[in-house]
Amino acid sequence: MLIVKRPTVEITFGEDYRSNIRTYDANPMKEPEFKRDIIFTPDDTEDRTLTWYQGTKEEVELAAQTGNTSGLQLVDWKDTVSSGGTGGTVSPSNVEDTEGSTEAGTYPPRNAGFYLLKVELKPTPTSMGAIEYQIFTINPRPANVKGSSRSKAYGEEDPNWGDSSWYIDDLLPGDELIGQIDRERGENAGTYLVTRGSLRNENYTINFTPGKFVIEPRQLEWNNEYLFMVTQDGFSVVGGLGLKYTAEENDDELIEELWENDDVSLSIARLNLAADSN
Repeated sequence: MLIVKRPTVEITFGEDYRSNIRTYDANPMKEPEFKRDIIFTPDDTEDRTLTWYQGTKEEVELAAQTGNTSGLQLVDWKDTVSSGGTGGTVSPSNVEDTEGSTEAGTYPPRNAGFYLLKVELKPTPTSMGAIEYQIFTINPRPANVKGSSRSKAYGEEDPNWGDSSWYIDDLLPGDELIGQIDRERGENAGTYLVTRGSLRNENYTINFTPGKFVIEPRQLEWNNEYLFMVTQDGFSVVGGLGLKYTAEENDDELIEELWENDDVSLSIARLNLAADSN
């Protein structure tokens, strides 16, 4: 009896698919074309399957080595919806792409991350089947974000940290940042850094330039007889009372009311200006 050994199919990748490191550009990787991007030798069957997976760098590398993809997830960005600022996984939120297949794992990736393409060819009467893996990395896109400068008077609430509290020129159409910027802690008069806070998009590496947040001393009001000054440890004048003082007001009660919840050691001085009125 004559036994003919069927050859194993060799799977190779064309130039575009051998280059496996890309930078996020809000567009999905192009669908591979057989005979150009994925080449079968011999090529005698149409019974072939492409499956796209995603995972961490370590998970993807291990799956490529062992052929076990059970620890990976299928690529499914077409089913991803906008996070709506809730802090979930961020994709190019407002761009919809319903072209081609929408079944998870059957289309190329778009978002930054680590991916594995599994190419499987079924056996035929004239050749053995074959499986080949190729790893792809889509790196986050750099983005420069600058915090705006804000201010308030001592004792006021912080302004709303909305979209106008930061500037960015590098977001691609349809993309958005979620979260909000923050500032250094402190409520005394002075200058504080505006920080990145929770601002993020997983498709971008954010280079954040801090802004400045200034708490202005609150101006005190006085009559012609008395000026009240609040001094911190006897050194500098600190505004922040925002009250009108008259000679008829009970000074002791005012001081007790103003500073009963303050953890800073303060002293109150009263100057008689009437004597210097001339």
